[in-house]
Amino acid sequence: MNAPDPRNDRIAALPAHLQEQLRRRLAGGARKAAEIPAVPRDGAPLPLSAAQRRLWLLDELEPGSTEYNSAAGLRLTGPLDTAALTGALNDLVARHEALRTTFDRVDDAPVQTVREPYDVPLPLIDLMERAGADAAPGLLDAVARAQVGQPFDLRTGPLFRPALVRVAPDEHVLLLCAHHIVTDGWSTGVLLEELGTLYAARRSGGTAALPEPGLQYVDFASWQRTRMTPEWMAEHLGYWRGQLAGLTPLDLPGDRPRPPVRSGAGAVRDFSLPADVAAGLRELARAQDTTLYTVLVAACQVLFARYAGQRDVAVGTVTSGRNRPELTRMAGFFVNTVVLRSTVDDDAVFTDFLAGVKDTVLDAFANDEVPFDRLVEALRPERDPSRTPLFQTLVVLQSGTERLPELPGLQVAAYQAPRTSANFDLTVEFQDARGGRAADGGLTCSIEYATDLWDAASIDRMAGHLRTLLAGVARTPRRPVRDLPWLDDAEHAALLRAAAGDDFTVGAATVVQLLDDQAARTPRATALVSGADTLTYRELDERANRVARALIARDVGPEQLVAVAASPGTDLVVTLLGVLKTGAAYVPVDPQHPAERIAYVLEDAAPSLVLADSAAYAALPSGTTRTLLDGAGAQGLGADLPCGPV
Repeated sequence: MNAPDPRNDRIAALPAHLQEQLRRRLAGGARKAAEIPAVPRDGAPLPLSAAQRRLWLLDELEPGSTEYNSAAGLRLTGPLDTAALTGALNDLVARHEALRTTFDRVDDAPVQTVREPYDVPLPLIDLMERAGADAAPGLLDAVARAQVGQPFDLRTGPLFRPALVRVAPDEHVLLLCAHHIVTDGWSTGVLLEELGTLYAARRSGGTAALPEPGLQYVDFASWQRTRMTPEWMAEHLGYWRGQLAGLTPLDLPGDRPRPPVRSGAGAVRDFSLPADVAAGLRELARAQDTTLYTVLVAACQVLFARYAGQRDVAVGTVTSGRNRPELTRMAGFFVNTVVLRSTVDDDAVFTDFLAGVKDTVLDAFANDEVPFDRLVEALRPERDPSRTPLFQTLVVLQSGTERLPELPGLQVAAYQAPRTSANFDLTVEFQDARGGRAADGGLTCSIEYATDLWDAASIDRMAGHLRTLLAGVARTPRRPVRDLPWLDDAEHAALLRAAAGDDFTVGAATVVQLLDDQAARTPRATALVSGADTLTYRELDERANRVARALIARDVGPEQLVAVAASPGTDLVVTLLGVLKTGAAYVPVDPQHPAERIAYVLEDAAPSLVLADSAAYAALPSGTTRTLLDGAGAQGLGADLPCGPV
C-alpha cells in the first residue's frame, strides 16, 4: 500500500488560502514516501536523527552546557494526589522511549540507547518549610531557575527530570525539565495532554483511554538516516545554495562589544500587542493572501534593517519537522531551522515588500527538510565563535491556544520558568493565543536576548519600537517602508525638541568634555558603529586623542579652522573629534559636492589645514594645500602623519 505524500500534512497546517500555493511549488516529480519501518530492538546501536546529532555535537564541544535545557511548568491548585501523579509520570516514561533514551559513542559514532521503563523520581521541594507561607511564593522562581539550570549528562541520563514544588497547602508547581535532544515544544503539548489522562486513570484506578504507541522516535531517526542519501541531499541543497550565497551577518548595535566567544547567557522581556493592532495585522494577512506569521517576519526584518543599517537581512525560524501523520503523537526532537533572507528596500511600499517575504517563506518551507547542520556544513560560512552561523535572530509564532491538561479535582494554569540563557542574539516570539492568554484577541510577545550584548533597558526600548512599527503596519500598510513609524510619541517629540534646540541643555560641557566623561564612566560601552567597525567609548576617545596630538604637532590650536574632506564612517567621526580636542573648529567638506562648491568653501573658510582621505583627495581643487589621511584614515593620522602637504 502506498503511503500518503508526507508533505500533505505540512500543507494542511497552513491556512487554506496558502495551501494551493505551496502545493504548486511542491508539484512536479513528487515521489511517494515509503512507510517508516519499526527498528528491531535487538541491542544493535541505534543512530541519531539529524537534529539530535547537532545537539550531541554541541554537547561534546561544551559538556554540561544548559543552553538546550527546556522546561514546562504547571501550577496545580487543589488537593493533589501525589501518588497518582508519580504513577502517571511512570506511565508517561513507559509510553515514550524518547524520555528514557541516553546517548554515547560507539566506534567513534554517536548512538542512542533506549532504557527499560523505570520509576520516575519526583522530588518534593517544600517552600513552606523553607521560609514560611508568606515568603514561599518569592522563592518559586529561584527554585525553578535552579532546577532548569542543572546540567544533563547525555551518557548516563535520565534526560527527563520532573520536580514538584509545594508553594501553599493546596498549591503546587510541577516542573518538567528535559534536554532538548529528547523533546520539543510539540512533544511537550502531547506529553501534558497524556499526563492528564494518565493522572485521571491512576486516581480512579482505571485504565487510561490512550492508544498504544506505534512507532517511536528511534524508528523515525533510523528511517531519516536511510532516506537522506547523498543524492537526496544534493537535490535539496540547491535551493539554499542560491538563496544564501554571499550572506553577511546581521550586525545589530549592542550596549557592549561582542565578546570573542558567545556565552549563551540571556534573559527575556515580555510585552503585548493590543487587540486592535493584532486584528489589523490579521486583516492585512488576509488581504495580501498570506499569514500573520509572514506579516510579523516582514515587520521584524524592517526593524532589524533600521537598527543595523543593512538592507540584506536574514532571520531564522523553526519548523515542526512533523511532515507525516504518524509523527503527530510521537515525543522527540523534530524541529528544524530554516533561514528567511530578504532585501529591505526603504523605497518599496510595505505591501510590496510583504509579497516578496511571502514568496521567501513559502519557498523556504517547501525546502525545509534539509537539516540545519548539513546546511551549515555545505555553505561553510566563516566560523565566528562570537555568533551563531547563518543568522543571529530568530522569529517564531506560536499559534493556537495553550494545551493544558485536565487533572481531576485540580485547577491547572501554566507556569513559565525563568529563562537565563539565549540560543541566539535575539529571539522574538509571538503567541497568537486567542482563547488562551491573549483572550482579548491581542498578541503576547517576548524577546529573548543575549545579556552579553544588551541591557534590559535597551531591549525595553526595542520592544517599544517593534510595538510602534507593528501598529503602523496595521494602520497604513500601503506606505513606503521608510515612512513606517517606529518611535513612540514621547521619543518623537523629544527628537523634535532637540532639533529645534528646545529642552536640550548640557550645561557648560562641551562635546569633548562629554566624550571624556562618558569614556570614564562606561569605557567598554559601544560608542560608534559604522558597517563592520565598532568602537567603544574608550577606543573612540583614545583615537581622537591621537589625532589631536598629531594636529597640535602641526601647530593647530584654538581659533583655527581645519577642513575635513572624508567619506562617512569611523575615521570621519574620529577626525572631527580630534580637531575639536585641539580647540580648533572643523569645516566639513563633502567630496561628493561639485568641484566649484568645494573650491568656494575652502576659499571662503581659509582653513589652516585641509585633511582628506584617499577617496576625497583627488576631488579637492588643484593647488590646495592638503594632508592625506593615510590608508587607515584618522587612525593612521593619529599614529603617524607620514604624508605632508602637497
